[in-house]
Amino acid sequence: IKPLRKSFDYIIFDCPPSLNHQTKNALWASDYLIIPVEPEPLSYEGTRQLIGEIIPELQQSNRKLKLGGVLIKHRSAALRKWLPVQIRGKLDTLRKGIRFQNEIRVDQALAKMAIKHSPACVYSGASRGVEDYYVVTQEFLKRTGA
Repeated sequence: IKPLRKSFDYIIFDCPPSLNHQTKNALWASDYLIIPVEPEPLSYEGTRQLIGEIIPELQQSNRKLKLGGVLIKHRSAALRKWLPVQIRGKLDTLRKGIRFQNEIRVDQALAKMAIKHSPACVYSGASRGVEDYYVVTQEFLKRTGA
């Protein structure tokens, strides 16, 4: 990664939601970690454990790793409305300012682009999911002072 850092402003690793070898290597090479979370109790519990136990352990070997924030992603359009409110509240009490204020809404274009193996901005540049990621990117840049 070191030689690539000079050529790019940002390098993004999209990793599976497990602490396998690939994910750990990405975290050791990263400056920031963004945790995408579905507003569900088990996702919250995993996030809480990641923030409270696993990230501090990883920071022992990668001192520059910082938590860039927790990003709520809505997976199901049928998701009960009270559950995201509960998860937002729990995240806010976990650590002040941890949660991105902007969220990723449900969007079929994002699901379809994964099947097509095409970036969302190429597959459907006008979709609301692409718009959401743009807004979240701007929020991330503000958070990190970039």
